[in-house]
Amino acid sequence: QTEKSNQSDSDDISKPQKNERIALKKMVADHKKETDQMREAMMRARADLENARRRFEREQKESQLYAAEKTLKAMIPVVDDLDLALANLPEGEDAKITEGIKLVHRKFLQALESQGAKTFYPVGEAFDPSSHEALMEMESEEVETGHIVQVFQRGWTLNSRLLRPAKVIIAK
Repeated sequence: QTEKSNQSDSDDISKPQKNERIALKKMVADHKKETDQMREAMMRARADLENARRRFEREQKESQLYAAEKTLKAMIPVVDDLDLALANLPEGEDAKITEGIKLVHRKFLQALESQGAKTFYPVGEAFDPSSHEALMEMESEEVETGHIVQVFQRGWTLNSRLLRPAKVIIAK
């Protein structure tokens, strides 16, 4: 009987302890769940931060590569005018004037190229609407159909980005 009474006493004591253990286990599970959620949120925030840093670096590099774009676009018509001046110099014009225009033209081209601008003159190449602007078509026996017969204005790129398409005539 004493053993039974001891057992019933231990049963009475163990019920509150069981309830307490259940409550503690639930609290631990809740805290673990909350900790896991916080860890996941922290990892997401860290990944977002890393992505933002990479995006910023990429945009900064791109910005540096193309910072001169607006200025170069403004200078290209000056080169066009120098091209026209050189092409239309009257015969017998003063050699010093001709040499002066050629020198300025060369320096202008060098200045543009030093900033990453490159010119292209696509005579004979296949027409590409992404880098050429067709002004007209004409019959040609020398150039294949769909290829460029003549260039009115040279095209320009800046670090592989098109600044201005070449204005061309296409063979039909």
